[in-house]
Order: sequence, then C-alpha cells, then structure tokens
Amino acid sequence: MNDLPPFHPDWLINLWFSTPVLRGMNPHILIIIFLFVIVILYFWRKKRKNQQAFYYEEQKFQRLRQEKQLLEQKLTMMVEQKAAGHIEEEHYERSRKEYEIKLQKVKLELDLFT
Repeated sequence: MNDLPPFHPDWLINLWFSTPVLRGMNPHILIIIFLFVIVILYFWRKKRKNQQAFYYEEQKFQRLRQEKQLLEQKLTMMVEQKAAGHIEEEHYERSRKEYEIKLQKVKLELDLFT
C-alpha cells in the first residue's frame, strides 16, 4: 500500500479496488461525469421552472381577460333586462354596483400585466 496516492484514506482506496465494477474505472473521471450530470440537471430544472412561471402568468392573464368580458356581458344584459322591465330597480342598482366593483378590480389586475 505504499504506492497508493496521497490524500486518499485507506478505507476509500480499499473499497474502490475491492468493488469489481469500480476497479476498472478512473475515480477522477467518474467524479467529473457526476458533476457534469448535476450541472446539466440544475440548468434544466431552472429553465423548466422559468417556463412554468411564464405559463402560470399567461394563464392568469387569460383568466382575467375572460372574467372582464364576462362581467361586461353581465352588465350589458342587466341594462337590457332593466329596459325590458324584467328586473326591479333595487335589484338592478345593487347588482350593478357589485359587478362594477368586481370589474374595477379585474381591470386593475389586468393593468399590472401591461
């Protein structure tokens, strides 16, 4: 064991040389390969995480646009129903105020995206 490289504990060298699969490999090259794989996985996960964040933001924007359109349609429908006499004045005013408040909140959130 005198010809063993310095800075390596005896138990590690014995383990390496006593394992049939590891005996034929250079341990330093194996460490380089492991580090290379770890670095690739790190950047792949980072890229994937950024893509997921983008898709989440896009979905949120689309949902807000649909909600805005729906609220505008409901307000228009309520005006038409009031004009036709299908809705009482109290119910119309109360519902219109609620829809307008919701619409303002949605518009403010949409403004944050643009």
